[in-house]
Amino acid sequence: MGIPVKHLETICFREELPDKKRFDALVEAARTAMEATDPLVRPRDRKGFAGGFVRLSGPVPTIIVPDLHARREFLLNVVRYRYSGETTVLEGLATGAVRVVCVGDAFHSEQRCRFRWLAAYEEYRAGILDGPSLTAEVADSMGLMEMIMECIFAFPENFFFLKGNHENILNTDKNGNHPFRKYAEEGEMFYRFFLSRFGKAFTTRYARFENTFPLCVVGDRYMVSHAEPGRFYDEPSIINARLDPRLIRDFTWTGNGDSEEGTVEQMLAVFLPDVPDALYFGGHRPVANSYALRASGRYVQIHDPYSGQVAFVPPDRPFDFTIDMRSVEP
Repeated sequence: MGIPVKHLETICFREELPDKKRFDALVEAARTAMEATDPLVRPRDRKGFAGGFVRLSGPVPTIIVPDLHARREFLLNVVRYRYSGETTVLEGLATGAVRVVCVGDAFHSEQRCRFRWLAAYEEYRAGILDGPSLTAEVADSMGLMEMIMECIFAFPENFFFLKGNHENILNTDKNGNHPFRKYAEEGEMFYRFFLSRFGKAFTTRYARFENTFPLCVVGDRYMVSHAEPGRFYDEPSIINARLDPRLIRDFTWTGNGDSEEGTVEQMLAVFLPDVPDALYFGGHRPVANSYALRASGRYVQIHDPYSGQVAFVPPDRPFDFTIDMRSVEP
């Protein structure tokens, strides 16, 4: 199964909100695809659901995509990127020759569209839930997620999207989440927009879909989660993440410098004991100049909102920052 690139281009450049019925159906299709992932890749938790842990192995490179934050064109550039000769990422996904792991945070454009957020907040405070600024913001975010869902549905064992702290449409403080606000009341504004425009049942199904995202990926030479893990967790604990709100918080909300000392080093030593040069990748907090190193150089933070770069992790050699931090800009 594959996706015509023109289909993703249509979603990318569409200005209006997605069709409710089609989007809702795609939510269920993508959620079902995630739940059906091979248990050898994504083991089941104690309740029989797809767990929070993903194990990827084999001679296949992995492209790690930083926080997306409503950047539809960035994701389009990722799948159109010619990663090997003339072969695009989209073509490689279809044949299993490449994998993509997104570190999360699909919604909310943040600093890139700060002034739109400020305008949307003024509309919101005036009692206008569907003003032009907030509607445009939601259209960008939902459009991006539509592209992500198309990829999950088409390539469920090659394309992965991890839960970030912005995957919280209910803007709840339960199940390891925290309500979100930065330039406005972003979390609450999205929640109220969804309820008003799409209804409670739609919003509840979308929240269920968000809760299906995994939290941590382990490859042959790397690990990935949205944020630097707050403390050490073993594989069974991560598999059963849906049953542990603290674990979800520790993989999605840990700020710079807030992780227990030695956590990343311990995670790598336990999960990849025979790979002394393995690295742990994440995002969550913005960085400048492509990436930042933490945890004695073992944690690579790649959330540069303006670089247009991804981390290309080869399967057969150590990661080389001079050639493996790649721009996907055309």
